[in-house]
Amino acid sequence: MLAMRRAGPTRRGSHQQSTNQAPAGSATGAQIPGDERTWATLAHLTGLLFFLPIPFAHILGPLVVWLLKRSESDFVDRHGKAAVNFQITFTIYFLLLLAGILLFGACAVLWAVMIFIAATRARSGQEPGSLVSFPIIR
Repeated sequence: MLAMRRAGPTRRGSHQQSTNQAPAGSATGAQIPGDERTWATLAHLTGLLFFLPIPFAHILGPLVVWLLKRSESDFVDRHGKAAVNFQITFTIYFLLLLAGILLFGACAVLWAVMIFIAATRARSGQEPGSLVSFPIIR
């Protein structure tokens, strides 16, 4: 499992307590080398590949950065995992939203069709029949 890490020394010799938190006694932002900060930043910024016409590029970008650099730096490893998890999570949210919009559109079409069916029945002197509705008013 990607989120689990064995207890024990990390690549820098410190002990990691959590996958999303810096290990106790770890370097502060000023003490982390610039190249590690650059790669961690790129892990997040490659999520903007969403705007390219390449399917799932916004997930593949952070994933590639993380896979290439995770063994070289705990800092990049944590940021890479966070970036990939964020992109996957928002992809799921986006797909659910898209499904909701499509469902709303289908309901709007059904609503309009049912109105015209009921109006046609009324115009021809027929009873309303079984509309797709709850009998709230009897």
